[in-house]
Amino acid sequence: MNGGNFGRTILRALGFAALATILSAPAFSQEQATSTQTAPDADRSEAGVLKVERDWLAALQHNNAKTLQRILAAEWVDNSAIGQVFTRESFFARPAPNSAVGLPMTQNLAGVRVRFYGDVAIATGTVEKQATEPRTGKIHTQNTIFTDVFIWRDARWQAVSSQETFVPGALE
Repeated sequence: MNGGNFGRTILRALGFAALATILSAPAFSQEQATSTQTAPDADRSEAGVLKVERDWLAALQHNNAKTLQRILAAEWVDNSAIGQVFTRESFFARPAPNSAVGLPMTQNLAGVRVRFYGDVAIATGTVEKQATEPRTGKIHTQNTIFTDVFIWRDARWQAVSSQETFVPGALE
């Protein structure tokens, strides 16, 4: 395989892996998606919002629907990096993607900034994704910038709006 085709294959694999991560929770009924439990991390500070962001990323990586149900408000809408719009209902109703697609990947938050406007918190930052080629060990990175809007409700932060954008040129 020539270098250009190999690079496109890696790009495609990272795209599928990113999509699988974004859409990684299994399908759920609406009854299961209406939990109003108080989160154990009920903290109105920046640290509280950052904990919710870390919990959210971990829940996506590990298909933890209970955590996702706690974080995503009933009116949550996501404008994804792949150009799709998800409501909370459509997010939980869709079939789980094939997790075998793509390369082994890790994800981390970077440069997260939180601003407060009364009972509203806006978090912006980057999700840094790294995929490793199993045969060569070569690491490929892809960054996605995000904006998440939270409201303080029922003694916890709940996401009401999200936007992700792939960073051009961030894929190595």
